[in-house]
Amino acid sequence: MASVFRQNNAVIVKTVLGILFFVLAEGAVFADDGGCDKSIKQGAVILEKAGICNENSECRITTELACPFGCQEAVNKNADLADLIKIVQKCRSTIVCESCVFPPAKAICQNNQCAVSFAAEEFQGDVRILTDKKQYHLKEHVLVTIGNDSNKTIWLMPQCGAPFFLIPKKEGGREECEPYPTKGCQTPPVKLERGQEAMYDLELRYVYTHPCKIEPGLYKFRLPYSESDLTLVGQRVKYLEAFSNEFSLIQW
Repeated sequence: MASVFRQNNAVIVKTVLGILFFVLAEGAVFADDGGCDKSIKQGAVILEKAGICNENSECRITTELACPFGCQEAVNKNADLADLIKIVQKCRSTIVCESCVFPPAKAICQNNQCAVSFAAEEFQGDVRILTDKKQYHLKEHVLVTIGNDSNKTIWLMPQCGAPFFLIPKKEGGREECEPYPTKGCQTPPVKLERGQEAMYDLELRYVYTHPCKIEPGLYKFRLPYSESDLTLVGQRVKYLEAFSNEFSLIQW
């Protein structure tokens, strides 16, 4: 089940459904790694510590860690990246990496962690829905943040598990995966005041089970929301929508 609590002007919704794994190289396939598997796992821990922040101005984007780490990583401006650069120099020649692309982006501080924000993709109007990374393993948790940057209160539609739909990218169009299609599920709508955020910690294969099978590929979320109070009965409700960044799921 999901639990809700408030902290630092944010609504936190966390669904505990599995075990969080360390992420290895973004877009990387190991060949003869020469010990790089262990080094990259250690680097993931170092990279997380290098991204600790309190506000946006403390963060920056670096591309010097691309392969085996992400093409664009957000780190604290004062972080020492020497150990991470040593891992890059050691391991870059032992793995096969996908070609990097560098869409317009900025570094933000999200939940005390520097993150890359792809503004052109992720900010739809005044309501944003962001994933914490661009690539995940199938069993890994996806942290999704919904932010209300408008000057109005918004309401997220009642859904068990999560108030947004998962869209796999497939040839011939996209189908939508519904969260927890459980009969009789009673979940109140989530209210977000101006400046508030809601966060969802999800293992997708347990949350989105109809009509989809979660498998490797590209995905994004569709978020329906309303500026009308969804707790009132008998009103005509107009839903707006926002779309998240695109992210990939890969085999472990």
